[in-house]
Amino acid sequence: MSDVTPWAWVVLAASFGSMFFNSAFFAVGVIHIALIEKYPDVDVGTIAWLGSLYSSMFALTVFVGSIVINLFNARTCVMLSGVLTLVGFTLSSFVTDIKLLFFTYSLIAGSGQAMSFAGSMVIIGYYFKGKTGIATGIATSGSGLCTFVFPPLTQYFVDTYGLSGAFLFLGGLGFQSAVCGSLMRPTKFEKRSKSFSVNICRRQPPKKNPVDKKGDISCYDIVSNKSFSLNNINQQFRKNHLDDKTAESGSNKLLYLSSSCGQLPKKNPLENSVGMSPGYAIGSSKTLFLNSSKGKLPKKDPVDKQDQMSSRFLTEKVILFTSAPTWLLFMSSAAFHMALSTVFLFLPDYFKHLGSSSQESAFILSIAGITGIFSRVLLGFLASTVDTAVVYGSTFGIMGVITFFVKFMNSLGSKIAYTALLGFYTGGSWALQYTLLVTIVGLKNASTGYGIMMFFSGMGYLLGPPFGEMMVVWFNDYYYAFVFAGLCFLVAAGTGLLIRPKINKQHVLSVINIEDSENENFITEPEKQIITSLSEETLNLLNKKISPV
Repeated sequence: MSDVTPWAWVVLAASFGSMFFNSAFFAVGVIHIALIEKYPDVDVGTIAWLGSLYSSMFALTVFVGSIVINLFNARTCVMLSGVLTLVGFTLSSFVTDIKLLFFTYSLIAGSGQAMSFAGSMVIIGYYFKGKTGIATGIATSGSGLCTFVFPPLTQYFVDTYGLSGAFLFLGGLGFQSAVCGSLMRPTKFEKRSKSFSVNICRRQPPKKNPVDKKGDISCYDIVSNKSFSLNNINQQFRKNHLDDKTAESGSNKLLYLSSSCGQLPKKNPLENSVGMSPGYAIGSSKTLFLNSSKGKLPKKDPVDKQDQMSSRFLTEKVILFTSAPTWLLFMSSAAFHMALSTVFLFLPDYFKHLGSSSQESAFILSIAGITGIFSRVLLGFLASTVDTAVVYGSTFGIMGVITFFVKFMNSLGSKIAYTALLGFYTGGSWALQYTLLVTIVGLKNASTGYGIMMFFSGMGYLLGPPFGEMMVVWFNDYYYAFVFAGLCFLVAAGTGLLIRPKINKQHVLSVINIEDSENENFITEPEKQIITSLSEETLNLLNKKISPV
């Protein structure tokens, strides 16, 4: 991590803190029991919907956080999350009608936690380019620590100050994420993506070598308002930047399209690994070479050319987000969170049904937080060296099988063992999910992709508890809620393992057509391994399939 800036570690600590202070949804089972005791006349199914909606908002509204990140930056998103959490829990402490809790507790407070996770995860990708697995594992261990601390702490607040007092304390703790967010200094990558500017540099090629001599370069700036400004500069092109295939003969002009008209960047070995052909856009979308038949800019309106490029870029994004690997990841995430929300909501009540006290149930559930911390860090470190998709799917499969045996866990030791395994096999998936997402859609699309993925996760959070409650009512046994959760774990495992055969081809296309970076540091290690492993025949085939600009 020699290329990581010192401030990146401050951001990592801030992300850890933000995920710790704003993860009260791990105590949703404790709050669920407190709500049942406070509203004995209300149907248990209604209270289950209240908890499931609160948990689902953590994921359903992540896309709102993605919008805030795209419009402003990750720091704004995280700071706003602290304010929403404070407002939501504070209002909930004064509410007496359970219907209003759907708005204050589920919607407002739940949305605050969602935006905290969105901003914290995305900013890590910007600061730890190529090391997202390790950094994400460390940051998400904050939520693992929260799983250990918040259930017994929330139970203590409820026993001491009542549910209303507990809401006030949870709101105050959640507001600390705003303090953590203030430390997340926006990166150059975020600032650069806020404005759309493309420079077209025109140069008269000399008779012999078009890259050896100086020439007059005119720079036309295509800005968002579609006006143009002309600047004359003289600049020597770096000879080693251009591949032999890009050299032109005759009267053809060499046009270089980039984000600036300054000195050309050094030759990127990653670009050469995929080859370059005249008139085609290869590699970074900021390094495009165009051909013109005359010594002037094309007569066609440059704005139309810009529109064509934007249309093509949008089409590529649509293809990317509707591809098989992307949807398999989304489906796996939905099934996983459907299982997880069911387990976390019903496990304290199930242990209480088996004879444990409320405080003991909360303590047992907190064990998952300890093992979850180790799992997040361990799998985060392994993400760069092992097959992430296989590990991701396998953890769900193991947890699904273990969940079927929860009926036989009647002793205190067996209960602790189950929650410990629950934390270990599900905790690390948070780190692996984001690493897989970046590998599939690229770093530039990480915020958008994370928002969509968490939307599907939110649907799982929303639907899991009600379906679990239906199983309890139908069979009059809490165990069948865990049977449902186990089946969901297995579905998540199956769809996760199916990502592996599809991910290579999809990722190569995303790197060639979508990924927007100034240098190879924006390409993650898994991405580099995929590109370098491609055969020359495959690269030539991909090169032919890229359409002219």
